[in-house]
Amino acid sequence: MIKGVNYNNIILPDKGTFNKHGYVFEAPIITNGLVLKFYSMYEGVQPLDFSFINKCKNFIEERIRTNGFSFERGIGVAIVSDGFINVNRWWKEYASVPIPILYGFEEENLEDYRTVDPKKDGAYCLWEAEIIAEEGKLWKNINNKEGIIPGLNKPPILTKEKKIDKYLETKIPNSNYR
Repeated sequence: MIKGVNYNNIILPDKGTFNKHGYVFEAPIITNGLVLKFYSMYEGVQPLDFSFINKCKNFIEERIRTNGFSFERGIGVAIVSDGFINVNRWWKEYASVPIPILYGFEEENLEDYRTVDPKKDGAYCLWEAEIIAEEGKLWKNINNKEGIIPGLNKPPILTKEKKIDKYLETKIPNSNYR
């Protein structure tokens, strides 16, 4: 045991599992000023139903159209999982900081959604955090000060358009396409 740790005062979670999760890279969400890579995440081996994925995509697009986000411009990642829609945009002042907006719902019923407070309820589960971390590494590599993209022999000069295209076109490890 580590000296100074009061083990009796530490509370461990008593819910949740660490079952295998998978994720699918869906078609990106592209609006006038906001571009989101879009993933669906599932537990076990069965991906989420395609019609439900489309409902989630429409839900996100509607929030964008009606200014339901605190941001309406930028680039980021949206993740749909069982009971949650997690939308993240890379912060404009600090490109390495994702800003999350979360929505919760029950039984695939998006009409009765609730906004989830990341300060109270958390911003990500471990599997969502894995996607965000991989996307963050990709975004960092595209935006590093030399403009180097792994696999190229010389540092290219990337335009804004090329950065966005490269980000949208690059698949993170262990993801599948639908």
